[in-house]
Amino acid sequence: MIEVELDLFAVFKEEHGSNQLQLSFDAPPEVATLITRLQGHWPNLSDILCKSRIAVNNQFCDDKYLIQQGDKVALIPPVSGG
Repeated sequence: MIEVELDLFAVFKEEHGSNQLQLSFDAPPEVATLITRLQGHWPNLSDILCKSRIAVNNQFCDDKYLIQQGDKVALIPPVSGG
């Protein structure tokens, strides 16, 4: 079993009520698997999750990246500015 500790920001932090969320997986999950799990956890944020990025060890990753035990994982919501 692998434990993924996810750093949360903005809307995700507000929704969860904390800046971290811990999830368990049977095997190292791909980023896409993590997003799917989060969509089940927060169905009301599904649209935002589809536009969000996952950073692992301070680098943005594609959907196929395998998250390993001990990786630093962050969920980055879409950002707008002006």
